[in-house]
Amino acid sequence: MVHLIAEKRKAEESQAAMPGQMVCWKHDLEKEVLQSTRHAHERNELKKRLAAKKKQLETVADDATNGGYSWLLSMFYEITTIFDPSINLLIIEKIQ
Repeated sequence: MVHLIAEKRKAEESQAAMPGQMVCWKHDLEKEVLQSTRHAHERNELKKRLAAKKKQLETVADDATNGGYSWLLSMFYEITTIFDPSINLLIIEKIQ
């Protein structure tokens, strides 16, 4: 009988402690979510800035070379597709 009363008291104490723990866990979870959201927002802002700087550099390089930079980029893309093995197989099949 004493054992059952002790178990009941422990259960009541643990239930009383749970709301405080839940609030603490909830607060920690909200804090983590806000932190990850902030990091994602900062990462997206950095990506936007990087893309803008890249575009700006490409424009400056293209203006400085009278369109040569765009031509070099197009040649780079053509070369990478020429040496792509899957495309080479298609070309060989068409030749035969």
